[in-house]
Amino acid sequence: MSELLLGRAPENPRKEIDAVTKEVNERWGRWSWMAFVYVINDLRKLATIYKLSRLI
Repeated sequence: MSELLLGRAPENPRKEIDAVTKEVNERWGRWSWMAFVYVINDLRKLATIYKLSRLI
């Protein structure tokens, strides 16, 4: 999520949770949970588009 939303791979993903949560809430507000579910379910395709470093 950090790579998709913040444009960087975190060194410590746990420390990025607050920043990612804030970004998701700012972008999608009350629909943020739907955005999260979409991203989780479409990670394989998103990885081909955005070159996500932590996916195999």
